[in-house]
Order: sequence, then structure tokens, then C-alpha cells
Amino acid sequence: MKKYNNKGITYVELIIVISIMSIMAGFVTISMGTVYRNNVGRASDSLESAAKEARNTSLAKGTENGCLNLLYENGKLFAYVGQEVKSANELKSNNYNVVAQGLDSNGGLHVKYYDADGNNYSDSPLSGTLYCIKFKQSTGECLGLQHSYIDGDYFPGNVEITFEKFDREAVVHIEKYGKIYTDK
Repeated sequence: MKKYNNKGITYVELIIVISIMSIMAGFVTISMGTVYRNNVGRASDSLESAAKEARNTSLAKGTENGCLNLLYENGKLFAYVGQEVKSANELKSNNYNVVAQGLDSNGGLHVKYYDADGNNYSDSPLSGTLYCIKFKQSTGECLGLQHSYIDGDYFPGNVEITFEKFDREAVVHIEKYGKIYTDK
């Protein structure tokens, strides 16, 4: 019968295992950074597509049908293209899409809009904030932005919606004269 001499692992084997685990941890860290960058990019791309859909719907079916309704709630940004929505519950009853999730209103999502005089306003939305961006049928021009907790007309002019996650930022620009694009 053979006798085995088990003395455990050597220091060299231990160093090799620790080195391999360190390299794997580095890959995980790099991968997580890529995931966050991709999430910001996907969110901005989704919002840009929704804004273009609203503009095109307005051109085809009329201003009242070409509204981009946005709802920020519990770290998620929802979008619905169609008629203007007056309440969060009304938006929830329609077919809406999650544009972005895991957003922190203190740093993850910013909305900047301009009045007729070109003055800009910045907003870090509170949970339950409802926005509506309208487009004009004849030209596709952005008529402006209105949000639920300020009564009154739309703020005409450009709208910028910024998504941030750690060191990554993407800004969706909806310009007054219909140009819609993203800076990543």
C-alpha cells in the first residue's frame, strides 16, 4: 500500500493563487466601470430616440399627439410618447417605457431648460416629478418643457437632460428648432 506525504501547499503555490485572484478582481473592477458607462449611454440613447419619436409623431399626427412625457419616480425615468399627460397615475395607465433606472436625483439626473429670455433653470427632480416636452406640428420645433409642480405655460427653448453615474455623463439636447442629439 502506498503512503502519501501531504504537507499542504507551498508558499509559491499560495503566491500564485493570490496573484490569479488579484488579476480577476482587477477585471471585475474594470467590467463594472464599463457596465456603468454603458448604462448611461443606453439611457441617453433611449431618451434621444423617444424625443425623436415624439417630434416625428407631432409632425405626422399633430402637436397634441407629439408630446414626450417623462416621469422620474423612485430612481427610474419613464417615458411615454403621445398626448400630454397631466398626472403620474395617468402616465402609469398608459404604455410607458423605462428609459433609465438606478438614478439618484441628487446627482444622477439633471434637467435644464430655458425661458423665452434665454435664462436657464436647472432641476434635480424629486420622486414623482412629471415633465412634458411638446413639439410643433408644422415645423417639429420644440415648444418647450413643462413640469408638474410649476403651473403655467411651457418654458420655450432648449432642453437638456443629463444622466450621470460615477465618472460618466451623457447629455441629451432637445433644441428649440428641432435638433435632437446626445453628447457622451
